[in-house]
Amino acid sequence: MERVAVIMAGGGGVRLWPLSNPQTPKHTLPLFSQKSLLKETIERIAPFVGSEKVLIVTTRDMAIEVAKEGDVPRERVIVEPRGRNTAPAVALSTLYVMNILGEEAIIIVLPADHHIEPPEALWSCLDKASKLAQDGWLVTLGIPPTRPETGYGYMETGEMLIPSALRVRRFTEKPSLEKAQKFLEEGNYYWNSGIFIWKAQTLWEELVRHLPEVALPLDKFRNTAWKVTVANLEALYSRFPNISIDHAVMEKSQRVAMVPANFQWCDVGSWASLWEILEKDHLGNVSRGLAQILETQDSLIWSQDIPVKVLGLNNLVVVATPQGVLVCPMEKSQEIKKLFES
Repeated sequence: MERVAVIMAGGGGVRLWPLSNPQTPKHTLPLFSQKSLLKETIERIAPFVGSEKVLIVTTRDMAIEVAKEGDVPRERVIVEPRGRNTAPAVALSTLYVMNILGEEAIIIVLPADHHIEPPEALWSCLDKASKLAQDGWLVTLGIPPTRPETGYGYMETGEMLIPSALRVRRFTEKPSLEKAQKFLEEGNYYWNSGIFIWKAQTLWEELVRHLPEVALPLDKFRNTAWKVTVANLEALYSRFPNISIDHAVMEKSQRVAMVPANFQWCDVGSWASLWEILEKDHLGNVSRGLAQILETQDSLIWSQDIPVKVLGLNNLVVVATPQGVLVCPMEKSQEIKKLFES
């Protein structure tokens, strides 16, 4: 079985603002160790597929930095002229894999900015998913929910296909708190991890069926030596829709399966999710940098070169960097994007 990992390293980086921003995307940050999230992702998947089978897809303005940060050869970085969400990125990387490794290759799509422990548990899930993918399924890893989370997408599961694999009935994107509580109680819902496993040919067929406006223009580059350049793609990308692979294909396909995950997972999608996974003091606080905390509980105080003092507050996020200062209740940290939309 020929397996290849495609790491998605795009995004604007506002969800962890001001620590991350368009110039310093989230995947470049060293949040859990001295290594960036991107580097940790590469080192997590490389033992499973082989280091030479790790590809990164990113945009033109980040390509050089991504290659340097990930310490990968430039030829293993697939470059988009601009970010158009995950569906065009997945389509372009699938085309690359088919032309280089063939249509039977199993592709593992991974976000660059997730935190997963231990890697061996991830590999076990990916091995099961790869076998399903060989049989023509589009497979995702599902995270058993631990709370009624409104910031994640959910998958409703149906019948068992094989031991440790279920059919996906439908997707629900970021439900209300009431719905999320109902999903938790029903027990057959999982969080969508954003990790996908499929055979190159299977995914391409589904792209042609459900997203022809992207797949068909790219199809002219199939079965050729890989000579696709950013200049070739510029005109195409200007017409591509801005759409995720979840909305474009996964929600519409009848061939979606899920393998439940048995590892610790965090998508680092908000300051609250980062607070949950980091080590806390006896009062439930996470602090970094030049932070002084007194009579404060269940808060995240993150300072980068700026002294921050917090007194008598609870459930708060305070982040101070030279790029800006963020102060918000912990439960509002999922909504930071609103500050950039107004």
